[in-house]
Amino acid sequence: MKMPNKSLEKSTRKSLRLFARFSSTLEIQKMIFGEKQNTIVMRVLERRSNILIGLAHLQNSPLDKADRFEIIHYLEKRETPPRPDTIPSLMRSFVKSCFTYAPLRNFCIKILGEIPQPDTISECMARIFHYGDFRIEFNWIPENLYKIADKIRQKERYNLNSNQPKPRMIRVMHDGSLEMKKRLENGISDFYASIDRAIESGPESMWNFVNDFSKNIYNVGPALICDFIKEIGYAQFVKVDHHFQKQFPTLLNNEDCKKLSPKKHFILSQDLAKQIGMTPYLIDKILYNWGRYASFAYMVQ
Repeated sequence: MKMPNKSLEKSTRKSLRLFARFSSTLEIQKMIFGEKQNTIVMRVLERRSNILIGLAHLQNSPLDKADRFEIIHYLEKRETPPRPDTIPSLMRSFVKSCFTYAPLRNFCIKILGEIPQPDTISECMARIFHYGDFRIEFNWIPENLYKIADKIRQKERYNLNSNQPKPRMIRVMHDGSLEMKKRLENGISDFYASIDRAIESGPESMWNFVNDFSKNIYNVGPALICDFIKEIGYAQFVKVDHHFQKQFPTLLNNEDCKKLSPKKHFILSQDLAKQIGMTPYLIDKILYNWGRYASFAYMVQ
């Protein structure tokens, strides 16, 4: 008996090859997947989601605290992260997302004991740099965070081109504060409106938005900006990092998908989400957590 995903592979191969040749969604045929293939993909995602939810409810499962919370709230309850209503809380979300790059995240885990979240990133920075001013709310507005980062840089004589964790974190806060100050010049509402405009203009504009956002921040690419935006309540975004780019072709059972650029992965994820009636954010969460915890699926089967 032929496995269902084989038919998915056969029917999408030609479309994916065509997709890889073009940069604009206007030049790509709209229906990449058929109804039958969409059903297969949806069933795969629902199965993975159910397994992850089962793991999250097992107290002896090896899930990180933050991942367990997100699986229960964002997969099981289908919630989305709350949107920060103050600039300091927005900045903490921004810095937290910039530090989800594995080497920095793992360094933070060693200090904090868990993956940093917006409500714990202040304490994490205070411990790493032995600088209590990170715990002060007012210091998380862009200009004050910039001053702290620059003060630490001068005191420690960090080489800001270094890829060592501490100088790299300072460089991210240094560059990122300048970028956020510019984008928040007209207030937090205007910042959110700029994201809304990108979404209204379509997937290519969304990608251009995050690409432009990231270009002046050292070692922060579009994927980390996507993480920031999706984790402040914008369910239309996915983080196209190595987890996503590894899991997405597996989901489609098509190796040709690996040849796509991050931008094309992002645009294709938007098309898929529309066709299967699932938010890009939900697809992202399922693929990310499946990539981390699929090997423990036997615990709930």
